Amino acid sequence: MNTSLISKSNLKIKILAYSIFITLILWSSNFFIVTFITGDLDKDVLGKYGTFGDMFGAVNALFSGLAFSVITYSIFQQNEQIKLQRLELSLQKEELKRTADELEGQKNLMNIQNFDSKFFHLIELHERVVHNIRYEQKPVSGQNWSLGSCESRVFIEKFVCQMELEIQNHDDNFNTHFCKVIYLNYQFQLNHYFRNLQLIVHTIDNEHSIKNNIEKKREAIQILQAQLSSEELVIIGFYGLTKNGMNLGLLIEKYRILSTLDESAYPHIGEFLKMHYSHI
Repeated sequence: MNTSLISKSNLKIKILAYSIFITLILWSSNFFIVTFITGDLDKDVLGKYGTFGDMFGAVNALFSGLAFSVITYSIFQQNEQIKLQRLELSLQKEELKRTADELEGQKNLMNIQNFDSKFFHLIELHERVVHNIRYEQKPVSGQNWSLGSCESRVFIEKFVCQMELEIQNHDDNFNTHFCKVIYLNYQFQLNHYFRNLQLIVHTIDNEHSIKNNIEKKREAIQILQAQLSSEELVIIGFYGLTKNGMNLGLLIEKYRILSTLDESAYPHIGEFLKMHYSHI
C-alpha cells in the first residue's frame, strides 16, 4: 500500500514537471520561430510585427502556459483524490457490512443461548413433575384397575400396562373410552404432566430465535425424546387424541415425537396409535 502511494506521488510530480518543461520549450521556441520567419524583412515591417507582438506579451504567454500546467496537474490530482475517496467509501461499506454481520451473528448466538437456557430449565422441571406424581389406591368409576399406591414413573408404567389390557376389551371404541373414563379418572395425577410437556413442545415450535433453524428444533426434540420412557410416549400419544390435547397431537405428528416408541412391549396400544399417527 505504501509503495503504491509513493508511485502515485512520483507520477504526479513527473506530470507537473513535464507540463512545465513543455510550456518553457514552447515559450522559448517562440523567439526562434519569429526570428526565422521575419529575418529578411525591413525594419518598418519588423516594427509593425513588434508592435503586434507587444499586444500579447511573452510574459503573459509564460504565465498562461504555467497556469495550463497547474490546471492539468490539478485535474489529475482531483481525479486521484476521487478514486481514493471511492475506494475509502467502498472499504467503509464493506467494514460496516462486516460489522453488521458480526452483530447479527452475536445476536443469533445470544438468542440460541437464551433458548437453550429456557429449554433445559423446562426439561429439569419435567423431571420434577414426573418425580412428584403420587397415586393412592382408591375405587375408580367404571374400572377395576389395581394400581396400588405408587409414584413417579412407576405409576405411569402401571397405568400403561392396565391400558394395554383394557384396549383389548374396547378395541373398536377405545379412544372414546380413554377420553370419557380413563383420562377423567386419572387427570388429577396427569394433568400437570401433560401441561408441562405441552409447554416444552410449544416452546420448541414457537421460539422466535430458532424459527427457521430446523436443525436446532430437531436437536431439541431429540433431547426431549431421550427424557421420555416408552410409557410416557404412550400416554402423551393418547392425550394428543383428547379434546384438551388436540394441539399437542398436531405437534406430536409434526415433529414425529412417537417415532422412538417401542411397540413390542405394548403391541395392542402400538397398533391403535398407528391408526392415528402416521409417523409411527
